[in-house]
Amino acid sequence: MQSLEQLKIVKDQKKTFVTKDMGFVIPPSAQKTNEKLLNEYDVDVTAVNPENCQAAFECEENMFIAENLYSVTFICQDNENQRLRYGSQDIQPLFSGVEVCDVSTIDNKDGSFIINFRPRRGGILKFEVSINGIPAPNCSLTKQVTWVISNAYGKGVITHGGRTMKGISVRQGKKRLAEYCWRLGGCNFESGVHMWTVEMFKSGIACAEAEVGIIDNNEMNGVTNKAISNRKWVVKHCPNRNCTDRIYLTLDMEKKSLNVLIDTTTNEFWAQDFEFTAHDVSPFFSCSSANVSISLVE
Repeated sequence: MQSLEQLKIVKDQKKTFVTKDMGFVIPPSAQKTNEKLLNEYDVDVTAVNPENCQAAFECEENMFIAENLYSVTFICQDNENQRLRYGSQDIQPLFSGVEVCDVSTIDNKDGSFIINFRPRRGGILKFEVSINGIPAPNCSLTKQVTWVISNAYGKGVITHGGRTMKGISVRQGKKRLAEYCWRLGGCNFESGVHMWTVEMFKSGIACAEAEVGIIDNNEMNGVTNKAISNRKWVVKHCPNRNCTDRIYLTLDMEKKSLNVLIDTTTNEFWAQDFEFTAHDVSPFFSCSSANVSISLVE
């Protein structure tokens, strides 16, 4: 009886005892809760299978051009060859055969990734990728990269996507004087037979020479304009005014020989052969006048 009397005088506790570090959320539905977990915490019953993943170049060109930006699309799939619905995977691309730069990976959060890259030189580019530390065996890709005139060494104006090099001039007082400038082709050759074609054009009436050929690529560190002459095998040519002459170059790294054939606008042909000992060479271009341009056409 005494206990009952005590119960009568007990009042309800209306003060909350939940601390500021705790809280309760009632979700609108279980489906929305599942979507939130998938998107924010990467929770799912499925797991990626590297053997079923797919990769493809976004560009369908037969050959890439050095210095241009390209992309690979990478698709994650599970054991049932179904595309994953979420991202947050550890994607590690690997490029070989050709030096690349500006590599970045974009997670689309839907099981797909975009891998951007920019090839620096010409050659055969090979792409491989691993996901969460495991190689994806069916995602190896190859593509030939054609080279262009490079900005890595030398000076002078390069236009038309790296296909044309022009001479430059500098102002001295009231006069503008031509300045010797040179560039390398964006490729180094160590073996095989290689052919390329250039066109020379001169707009002025003054005598202005241009040079094409090869240079010892292993001797480029610290090279200056004065030191170039001992490390190159080039032919000098001066086109006629407002004329375009075509020059064909054939390089044989096994025979260590360079053949240069010049076809002038007057239908005159003449050739010159070089022998060299270098084991790693690059195409070489130079102008001695702002009125001369050299264009890589093939």
